[in-house]
Amino acid sequence: VFIVVGMTDLDVALPTFDLRREPWIPVRDLATDRPRFIGLRELFAEAHLLSGQIPEVDPARAAALLRLLVAMTHRIVDGPRDEDAWFAIDAASRFPERSIDQYLDGLGGRLDLFDPVTPFLQVPGLAGHDSAKPRTIAALVGEAPSKDHPVFTDHRVHLTLGPAEAALVLLAHQAFVLGRGSGHWPGGPLGRAAKDAPCARVALTFVVGRTLFDTLLANLTPYDPAAERPRGTRPGDRPGFERDPLRAPGDRYPDGPLDLLVWRSRAVELLPEVAADGTLTISSMLEFAGEGVLGDPSDWPDPFTAYRHLSAPNKLGRKWERVEVTAARAPWRDSLAYFGSTARESGAYQRPRVVDWQARLAALGVGTGSATPLLVLGQHAAKAKILDRGSGALLAPRAVLLDPDLRDSIGEALALGASAESALIRALWPVRPFNLAPQQKTHALMIMHYARLESYWAELASSFEIFLDALTRDPAKALAAWRFVVRRAITASFTSAVSSIHLAPLAFADAERRFLSLRNTTFGPTPQGSTT
Repeated sequence: VFIVVGMTDLDVALPTFDLRREPWIPVRDLATDRPRFIGLRELFAEAHLLSGQIPEVDPARAAALLRLLVAMTHRIVDGPRDEDAWFAIDAASRFPERSIDQYLDGLGGRLDLFDPVTPFLQVPGLAGHDSAKPRTIAALVGEAPSKDHPVFTDHRVHLTLGPAEAALVLLAHQAFVLGRGSGHWPGGPLGRAAKDAPCARVALTFVVGRTLFDTLLANLTPYDPAAERPRGTRPGDRPGFERDPLRAPGDRYPDGPLDLLVWRSRAVELLPEVAADGTLTISSMLEFAGEGVLGDPSDWPDPFTAYRHLSAPNKLGRKWERVEVTAARAPWRDSLAYFGSTARESGAYQRPRVVDWQARLAALGVGTGSATPLLVLGQHAAKAKILDRGSGALLAPRAVLLDPDLRDSIGEALALGASAESALIRALWPVRPFNLAPQQKTHALMIMHYARLESYWAELASSFEIFLDALTRDPAKALAAWRFVVRRAITASFTSAVSSIHLAPLAFADAERRFLSLRNTTFGPTPQGSTT
């Protein structure tokens, strides 16, 4: 799409991609169950007719998009400033179109990907400096290679994107990019190390509703900047795209949740091109350090983050760490971080503020379901390398959100699963060929491979939801059933391990004796009549 601007001797067509009307957001219609792409104006006007979950396969893009939509929803509804305002929006069952139009129309070119003055989450004019060297757009795609990190069989170094996908990629990059060295700002100060984006190494927890309206409303916690609610919010709080473009890199404290939800971690300028057929594409861009977030992450006003209390302060003197998500560790294994601390360890976790709000609604009797669906999205990284991006669904029984004693039972169940895994590894540790491994880490990985511990945890995952459902009716019976499932699963893992390496009879008997002893320490003696 182009806009023709009149000049003295010729007309120049400036590229434009207005995120308010151009189709770029993936949605799914409830009536037809068909996916399609729409713009922001249509999304908010028809949110009550769309599926509650974004049909986006990449967890980073889905999380960044949800954060953007939640920030914009706060602005459209001007709050909600208290519980009564929240209930009024819920009763309407849709967002008021007049408020949608007033908000979106008032943003001018700030939602245009190529606006010459205020391009969406970018800095215009970077390309006009001699020191600015374009990079491939692949550098914005976290899972794609670049010239700095090439992959022999992957050709995405020469990636070309359309404006719709470029908008999603840019949004996710600003939320999830990892800290690293950066070239100097054109015409400005020398280079500085760019910090991690706010979501670079964290699990983000969203509530999922039946419709997109339900999802966005469920993720709105009371918000009143004038009253500094929530804690850490100042009257000037607003998302990054509402701010004037960056003039130089720097670090600052967030003004509030909206500021943090759409943060400008990098100074980026997309460089659009016109293909032979007239199609607008982007294959290169410019990138420099942007804004770093100051302060302890546990004090950041992020409504979607869970925290774990550290037994001792870390090297930065911090007592809390944000919970991460990995592909190898499903969210249910950290469910107490999302559900809340137990009665026995009341200060072990800080659950996400959005889950706290759901507990408040449950206490007021709002809602009809017995459980709140949660979606956990995030990125796991080591130093400056993305290891994986994970996603997972988790059902939070409303009774569990309200009752710390029930969460005690969940803690006991999770500890039992971990203890069983530890017992298996200790039983197999002296077994050849495991003890021939040159390093302790390699040794443990060999055992995990042969014991198929991924299958062990996958089997427990399929039973955990059943356990949670039973827990709200009879905790003692639910725990007894869970113990049986864990005992059976870890025994199957031991059998798989010793069968895979073809142990001699005496070696097998020795390994089995160690395993049974450690298993009985964990679970108690084998129940009479049991075959496992």
